[in-house]
Amino acid sequence: GTHYEPTERMIVGQDKHLQASQKKLKPLPFIDDTWTWETDKDNYYTHDLHDWLQLRCKIDLWNNVDIVVDWKTGTKHSWEHDTKQIWFYAWMLKQKGIDIKEGYIVKLNEKLELERITRILITPEKLIAIENWIETIGSEIFDQLNSNEE
Repeated sequence: GTHYEPTERMIVGQDKHLQASQKKLKPLPFIDDTWTWETDKDNYYTHDLHDWLQLRCKIDLWNNVDIVVDWKTGTKHSWEHDTKQIWFYAWMLKQKGIDIKEGYIVKLNEKLELERITRILITPEKLIAIENWIETIGSEIFDQLNSNEE
């Protein structure tokens, strides 16, 4: 894969995610110790979209049944990106035969205190939309790689 140098904001965000996972933060009343946190060893998922493209994800937090949670720790906020990330988690788990029903975007401040929670319902239409988006992005990557070879 391609190596990149992380930005300062990325480093801080990764550190906050790590802290939230290590503390087993429970910002929602139904989260308990049976959930899988980002740092748990079995919380890494892959899917071969094509023979040349493998998708990977590590879910911030999920209940191993039908709910995913995504931490937001930075100052930059994009509703469209955040929503697609929840849909992507649900789509990735669907590839493993797991049906996610809902996701939560949990915004934490610098002290890992709760600022906001947004609930996102997962529907078949949303899974189709994210799959189409993934295919489009995959095609753009493929086209770009091929144009660089010429």
